[in-house]
Amino acid sequence: MKFDGGINMNNKFYMPVMKSKHGEFLALSKLRDPVKKNVIPLLEVTPLEWSAEGKKPKTIEDHLDLFCKRYAQNWNTNCCFIDTVLMKHKENDDTHRIEYIFNRLFEKSVCPIPVLHVHNSNSFVAAISGIKGKYGIQEFGLRIIPDELTSPEIESEINSILEKIGITANACHLI
Repeated sequence: MKFDGGINMNNKFYMPVMKSKHGEFLALSKLRDPVKKNVIPLLEVTPLEWSAEGKKPKTIEDHLDLFCKRYAQNWNTNCCFIDTVLMKHKENDDTHRIEYIFNRLFEKSVCPIPVLHVHNSNSFVAAISGIKGKYGIQEFGLRIIPDELTSPEIESEINSILEKIGITANACHLI
C-alpha cells in the first residue's frame, strides 16, 4: 500500500485539533458517515500519560501502539493529520516516534498526513523524508504558530523546510 492522496487540495473540510486520547477517538468514531466525509482531524500525539483505564504505559512503544490501535479502530482512514510536536523526537534506538507511528499505521493499511513545523530538527526532517519515500506520501501539513507567522523570516523558513524535505508549497496544507 502506498499513500493514496488523502485530501483533494480544493476541498473544504473541518479540522478539529484533538489530543490523542481515548475520548477524542471515541468522539470521531461516533460521527455519521456524511459528516466524516467533511472532517479531517489533526491528532496531536501526547507524551506518555495515564490512560482512561487508569494505567500508564510501560514504554513509549506501548503508548504509541495504543495510539495506533485507537486510530485504526476509530478513524481508519488516510484523511487525518498526525502531529508529534508535543513529544520528544528521539527514541532510545534513535528511531523517531513519527517513523514508529507511520510504520505501525502502515501495518494497519493506514497512511495519514504528517505535520511539519518550520523549526523541526534536522533529524526530524530526515525522518519525514524517510517516511515520504517509503510510503509515497505526497501531502503534508505545515503548522505555523502566530509568533512564527509574524516573523520577517517566515517565508525563507517555510521555503527551507520544504526544500529539505523535497516538496513544494502545493503539497502542503497550511495549518
